Amino acid sequence: MISAVIPTHHGAARLARNLGSVVASLAASGEPWEIVVVDDGGGDPYELPAGARLLRSDRNRGYGPAVNAGVEAALGEYLLVLNDDVRLEAACVSRLRGRLEERSLFAVVPAIRSLLAACGDEGGKVGVWRAGMIDL
Repeated sequence: MISAVIPTHHGAARLARNLGSVVASLAASGEPWEIVVVDDGGGDPYELPAGARLLRSDRNRGYGPAVNAGVEAALGEYLLVLNDDVRLEAACVSRLRGRLEERSLFAVVPAIRSLLAACGDEGGKVGVWRAGMIDL
């Protein structure tokens, strides 16, 4: 199973715009899936599709703790951690999942295509294993 974990804080509008593409990409993978949305203290009303569930925190703990709460609640063997403003192309999850068949890989990331990525503000990073740590 693939578990998509999406932390959010006052992100109902962003999720409404983007969650459909996440559902479509997960469904196109042909694998069982779930979506875990973590409301990090925002308290917004959310309309979530079938296959998604909501975890709520009574206060804003920050991105890392929200992701950790979602991962702890996730049922899947594979994790897909996304921001609430991410749209996925239909084949994205299938491509990412296919790469994980290579035994030497422990993680994969999609390409980020935006004007910000073109100027180096996001995306375009490569991780290299050095001295027991990942160096970007």
